[in-house]
Amino acid sequence: MASDGVVMLHSPEQLETKFLFAKCNAGRSFFGRQKCVYASYISDLHSDEWTVGPVFKMWAVAVTSIGNIYRSQGYR
Repeated sequence: MASDGVVMLHSPEQLETKFLFAKCNAGRSFFGRQKCVYASYISDLHSDEWTVGPVFKMWAVAVTSIGNIYRSQGYR
């Protein structure tokens, strides 16, 4: 799925949450390079409705943002 621009992760025991990251087209830069952003969505494990999360410019920042959610819930 990552090669198609969609990654889905889930935390069934600790957070009971699903995370969806989608690679989106962000147009072209001044020099003609293709730009992209990573939109995030969050859902409860038992629900089919997704809540819109933040949009990230870099993939590394998008994936590590999940660690912030764990820390906010008291996990280390």
